[in-house]
Amino acid sequence: MTVAPATVLVVEDNDEMRAFLCRQLADHYRVIEARNGDEGWQQVQESQPDLLLSDTEMPGPDGWTLGRRVKESTDVRSIPVILLEGGPGESQGAESSSAQDENGQPSPASREGGARQSIHSSPKADATDFRRENREQRTAASASRPEPEVDVVLQKPFVLDELQQHLERYLPTRGLPDYVDAAGDFLKEVVQTIERRLHDPDFTAGALADAMSLSRRHLTRRVKAAADTTPAALIRERRIERAKAHFEAGDTKVVDVCAAVGFRSASHFSQSFRKHEGCSPTTYIEQNGSRGGST
Repeated sequence: MTVAPATVLVVEDNDEMRAFLCRQLADHYRVIEARNGDEGWQQVQESQPDLLLSDTEMPGPDGWTLGRRVKESTDVRSIPVILLEGGPGESQGAESSSAQDENGQPSPASREGGARQSIHSSPKADATDFRRENREQRTAASASRPEPEVDVVLQKPFVLDELQQHLERYLPTRGLPDYVDAAGDFLKEVVQTIERRLHDPDFTAGALADAMSLSRRHLTRRVKAAADTTPAALIRERRIERAKAHFEAGDTKVVDVCAAVGFRSASHFSQSFRKHEGCSPTTYIEQNGSRGGST
């Protein structure tokens, strides 16, 4: 099934850093960009991206202000927000010389102390060591920054592989079903809202109704008319489809995938998966694991 890729809005005032992030993301997502908080907020309202990735320190409205605007807006509050926060060693670019872009050159992120490794190609061992080295710095920085109203805060210097993990957590990874939507863009908005919250085990049909500013009864009636299914069944279907994408990408730890797609119980996940696919998660992994290969 061919489907448009998820849209990521990158908001960064540094031209080199913004270009680097856009280049790294472009192979996997549709990327739009903004140079400051005002442009970013305008893009959020006009384009309604699937995810916002923003620096925290910018002229005018900073990343914290931008993230707060998103989360306080009834129209766009379901958009996941990831902030890139300057760390203690950012100005010195400490230990950043090993970061490279796709041409093997030191990345702008490295020169700023902003990021190490390239998305989809960074050695996981190095990423693990790097996270351990910076754990104390992250803890100290979190004590002084504003109370988070966003989904994720990554402190610079960060590992791009870590950023990619968060992107995969929040963004759709499979083609959306070809529903015949007699209600125009309504069902598309419903599915996009579900996809942004699949990681949340508390995201139920009632929570979906709240996110859509509808009563649960009204939501059920409209989803039934548009797709001949119920909101609860649609949420469950998208959770299973996301799990299948994880398995096909080589994620073989069922308990981790179970949590990533919003199931609290591994037994409930396995039961739902078997009912949807006709086989257990383990069998599906054996038959389809790493089917997509690396890109």
